Amino acid sequence: MDKERSVVWLLLKRNIGFWICLGIVLFVVLLAIVGPLFAKYGPQETVTIVRIVNASDANRVAEELRERYGLAPADISISMYSIIKQLSNTTNTTELNTLAEECKSQGMQVKIYTQPIPRIECYDPSKMMVVAYIRSKPPSLDFPFGVDKQGYDVFSSTVYGLRVSLSVGVIAAIVATIVGTVLGLLAGYMGGWVDALIDAITNLLIAIPTVFLMLMIGLFYVVGGSAVGREVQNMVFLGLTVGLLSWQWVSRAVRAQVSALKASDFVSVSMLSGNSTIKIIFKDILPNIASYIFLVFVIQLANALGTVVTLEFLGIKAAEWSLFARINQYLMLGEHWSGNWWTLFIPGAIVVAMIASLYLMVLSLEEVFNPRLRKA
Repeated sequence: MDKERSVVWLLLKRNIGFWICLGIVLFVVLLAIVGPLFAKYGPQETVTIVRIVNASDANRVAEELRERYGLAPADISISMYSIIKQLSNTTNTTELNTLAEECKSQGMQVKIYTQPIPRIECYDPSKMMVVAYIRSKPPSLDFPFGVDKQGYDVFSSTVYGLRVSLSVGVIAAIVATIVGTVLGLLAGYMGGWVDALIDAITNLLIAIPTVFLMLMIGLFYVVGGSAVGREVQNMVFLGLTVGLLSWQWVSRAVRAQVSALKASDFVSVSMLSGNSTIKIIFKDILPNIASYIFLVFVIQLANALGTVVTLEFLGIKAAEWSLFARINQYLMLGEHWSGNWWTLFIPGAIVVAMIASLYLMVLSLEEVFNPRLRKA
């Protein structure tokens, strides 16, 4: 066993392609996990730059912002600096006087409004607010992935959307691998009516177009809402749906492996020793196909990610800022016709690189774990 592990590790060290693909996968995963910590804006927050300056400096600051970001005059607004404070009760004179005195103590003018929303607006004549609206900017040091024509930071949209898509994909891959492995173990070892029943269910799922079935299930599932945990609920729902409809190939592959191992001498000895079925499956058979199950999980992760982004593109999404839901929005808004290539290319390239790397990793690992391919 130790010799076999040494051979496997030696072959892995020599496989440069495997390490390159693993590096790409880890980079994308870290981008989804750590990226939101470095994102300057939220997933649905537009890029605006606000400066509070003296009234005499307002035009100069506006011109500096225009030159730095290449903005049109319409992308800059200059207005008097004001603070709006909403009143909880217009009849509460104490609250009204307190807020008014607070504003006056800061040298600000006060206006009181009772309609349509009771509020106090405090103005400072000596201060101006310069607001720059950033739109359609290519990648730069300020915006690594650029800005779309709606004003969303593409880096922020990508890392937040990638986190949602990867979470759904990982949940789906785990569910599909566990369900497929358990059913494959039972079908391969038990045989008889158990094998026939599982095989019938497997054939049924293979015959049904699962993506169409996922779309039908998605009709009963609503995205949105401000309730706490709604995003997590959506991710778990989609992950379970994709996983429970994607285990059939795992089950069939594991069943073939178990059927071959069942005729092995060490399994026969374990049966004659009086070991229970569960002990034989989990102690004698499962460890011998662990590497194969790991390969199956990687394949399932790649397949799940492909399915998830397809569903997002078709409108079945865990969040409004899911990665390919935003890409679909870019296409409908004609970002590609506007010359904003970065809004589509960068997020799409990241997902394609992730899925392709997972498939290439499977090929590399199969050469390592499969003795026949190893000799070839």
